[in-house]
Amino acid sequence: MNFNDIARIVRPIAQKIDRIITRGVVTKVNNDGVNEFNPGSGDSPQLVSVEGMPGDIYTEIPRYQPYGHESYPAKDAEAVLLAPSGESENSFIIVIQDISLRPTDLAETEAVDYGPLDDAGATIPTYQRVHFKADGSVEIRAGKNNLIKFTKDGKLELTVDDNFEVAVASGKKIVLGDGTNEVLSLLNDLITEFKTLVSNSILGGSNPVDLGGAASTGTLFKVVPALATMEANITTIQTALGNLKE
Repeated sequence: MNFNDIARIVRPIAQKIDRIITRGVVTKVNNDGVNEFNPGSGDSPQLVSVEGMPGDIYTEIPRYQPYGHESYPAKDAEAVLLAPSGESENSFIIVIQDISLRPTDLAETEAVDYGPLDDAGATIPTYQRVHFKADGSVEIRAGKNNLIKFTKDGKLELTVDDNFEVAVASGKKIVLGDGTNEVLSLLNDLITEFKTLVSNSILGGSNPVDLGGAASTGTLFKVVPALATMEANITTIQTALGNLKE
């Protein structure tokens, strides 16, 4: 047996070993997993077509993803394939990465779940993300300036581009804190005390006066009716907020 004979025997083994792990570029995604071999309800992994080394075409091979996480990769993303025994027909995808979307602003130990690219020229490559930060906080971002941040000490920070709206389904209610509305209660107490103080002064009573001394015609010092209106408004708000509590 000469060298050529040995090479002829070893070559197919080497080729199989070489193909156990390979990588390529995503060309197509069959997200529901339904094809001619699996015409059912789509109870199968995502099927991805990949172009590997020149001449290596992988058509609709399964892509297995971690439990609780699912993504739909874009065309031209990079895939890493595993082929048991080096048989291409048994290949499956173990990971896909799109380096054009990968956030690069993370600090050591941090992790982020991110979505599609929003602004190609941005310092932060994507604005749809959940960022687990090294300081113990969690940031949820949607859009360039819309941010919800939960700090390690339990604080909530909210930043939005426009009006902040809370939508509640019909028949459902919102509870603020423990439902006692302490801020409004304290403000109401303050107004009541101030109202009493003013009522006992020369600027209060049933006939508040202006700077010129004319009774019932002043506007600057008609504080008692104004405070009474404020008090009524606060009571209305308290009632409305109280109705939001279960």
